Amino acid sequence: MKKRALLLFLAGGTIAFTACSSNSNQANNQALVDSLANAKAAVIQAQMSAKNDSIINAKANEKASAMMNERAEGKREERRAERNGSNSVNNASTATPVDNTPATPTNTGKMNTSQQSQGTNTGKKQ
Repeated sequence: MKKRALLLFLAGGTIAFTACSSNSNQANNQALVDSLANAKAAVIQAQMSAKNDSIINAKANEKASAMMNERAEGKREERRAERNGSNSVNNASTATPVDNTPATPTNTGKMNTSQQSQGTNTGKKQ
């Protein structure tokens, strides 16, 4: 829309310059050429600026989308950890240590076969 308006403005300016220049001396012709060159340069600059702006906006949107995806993935991981009953961030600091010591035998008051052959009783005193 802006491009069309700019082109119409330039075309109208060009027509106005040609209509007003009834005498064809060298100074008027040079002014017309200069104004047309300036108008063409302005159109090209506006096109390039619009193209560059669209590229910059596309890159910014791409980066913002990637950041939002990373944030969403982090939240998904947190929810998974919460569902599993552990928090992946605090998992190492809140883990309970495992006791690797062997269990001590309990005294049931009965003799096992090796004790019977030795004649020792590990049970209650009689």
